Amino acid sequence: GPIWQTGTGFFGDPSSTQWVDKFCDPQLFRDHMWFYEPHKEVKSLEEMIPIYHDIVGRGMIMELAFAINREGLVDSTHETVYWQLGEWVRNCYGTPVLSKQNTVGEQIVKIPLPPNTPFDRIILEEDVAVGQRIRNYTIALVYDDNSYQPPKAQDIVVFTLVSNGTSVGRKR
Repeated sequence: GPIWQTGTGFFGDPSSTQWVDKFCDPQLFRDHMWFYEPHKEVKSLEEMIPIYHDIVGRGMIMELAFAINREGLVDSTHETVYWQLGEWVRNCYGTPVLSKQNTVGEQIVKIPLPPNTPFDRIILEEDVAVGQRIRNYTIALVYDDNSYQPPKAQDIVVFTLVSNGTSVGRKR
């Protein structure tokens, strides 16, 4: 469901004037535990990716638990997964195919893609410096003759709904 950075409780409250960051602190261990235990299996990168998407993709801050060993160090198996997850995020989201910053009050944001541009993710971000203001959004792909002009009545336009929701916040 939608996560609001305003209001208390897990999901927040879109009507609240109180800003309360929403955090989630997943564990690296396969068994749910907070503190270091020797020889406990850690989650793989493949297991961490959907956790990242679920948390960050709903606008929350991900605080991945660090379990420091008894010598005060990060175990090498943990370090490997932390590094892999960081590399995956940088490679996956570091350089967008295209980006657009809308202007205040702009209701429709169009991002024309050159023909045959592959992409598999869309990121929405809201400037939360003055609060969380987006109350609903729709993402759609519109295929037309690539003229980037509003369609005329006789034009055939294919509209494909990708996503819609009620909350954006930091990142969705």
